[in-house]
Amino acid sequence: NARGTGGGGAAAAADKKIVISPDEVDFDFLPLIVDILCLVEDGHAASERVKAKVEYLQAKFVAAKAALEGMDGADLSEDMQLDTFDIYSERLNYINSLMQDYSRLPLFGAGG
Repeated sequence: NARGTGGGGAAAAADKKIVISPDEVDFDFLPLIVDILCLVEDGHAASERVKAKVEYLQAKFVAAKAALEGMDGADLSEDMQLDTFDIYSERLNYINSLMQDYSRLPLFGAGG
């Protein structure tokens, strides 16, 4: 085939599990899905190429799910996430107001 693997190599490659590291997660599934659909429409539904692309897509889904679950707040309910967001927004507004207040103060030693 075009990638230079023989029939035995394809069977050995099919036994390997595709693993994507968290650094490689890109959450962009659409181009891969389009490739798979185009191959299927062209009559290559049972080909090793389609199988490999589907396995890669599944690996991307698993990696994306793991990355999302690893994010802070992923285990919180929607209401808890919104409450946390409100708390951080209030803190940010408070810090911004402090910075504005401090920026209006005369610098130490500037007046002599």
